Amino acid sequence: MEKAQLDLAAFRLVRVSPLAVGEIWSLIRQAVIRSTAPGTKLTEENLSNVLSSLLSERMLCWTLAEYNDEGKAVGLYMIGTTTIVTDTIADTKSLLIYSLYGLKMMSEELWKKTISLLSEYAKGQGCVSVMATTANRRMLKVAEGMGVSTDLRMITIGLGD
Repeated sequence: MEKAQLDLAAFRLVRVSPLAVGEIWSLIRQAVIRSTAPGTKLTEENLSNVLSSLLSERMLCWTLAEYNDEGKAVGLYMIGTTTIVTDTIADTKSLLIYSLYGLKMMSEELWKKTISLLSEYAKGQGCVSVMATTANRRMLKVAEGMGVSTDLRMITIGLGD
């Protein structure tokens, strides 16, 4: 059986406006909870901070959807959040992928397209890199398939409550 060819041109990464964030907060909230980096303690206060940051545009929300020939969205595949962080010592900015959550099964090519589009956005904002943390082996494979080094490890030492 031959695998169907994916039309990557039918997919668009769209920045969600603050007004729309309020309308789909329950979906964004679940995506953040399910995809935030391991070891991140998410309390209601943390989630309120995410919402506040999205509404003030200190953090951005993105969706990846498939569109038909008439330009109508026919399937929502991914929802994610990003923020720009500044290294004040090196005087550089990086786009931090805070969360990425696939709502439907996504091919490696589709994940690569998503990360590539986020990278283009980051470059346009003057960022020198895109950063993310993950323990998801599939996402590590996608990153490695893009030629990204996954050698750097983040060590987290819990200090209690």
